[in-house]
Amino acid sequence: MTGAEEAEAFEKHEYYKLHQSTLRKVDVLANIAQLAMDNALKTNATYWIRNGGLARQAIFWLRESKLLHAIASIVAIAGFMYTIWGAKL
Repeated sequence: MTGAEEAEAFEKHEYYKLHQSTLRKVDVLANIAQLAMDNALKTNATYWIRNGGLARQAIFWLRESKLLHAIASIVAIAGFMYTIWGAKL
C-alpha cells in the first residue's frame, strides 16, 4: 500500500491491511540489510566505491597508527629542541 492508501485504511479501521502493509515493508528492508551484511547485495557500485578505496583506508590507518603518533612526537620534540638550542644539535 502507498502512504495515501495506508492513511485511508487507517481511517476505515482496516488495521489488518495496514499491519500487513507495514510488515511487508519491514520484511523488504530486513532482506536488503541481510544481503548487505552477507556481502551478497547486487549493486552497480565497484569495489572501490563500496569500500572507499585505498585512500580512505590509508588515511584511517595513519590516523589510528601508534607508530605515526610516535614519529610525530619525536619530530615535534626535535623541532622544539632545535628552536631552543638552535642548530647545535
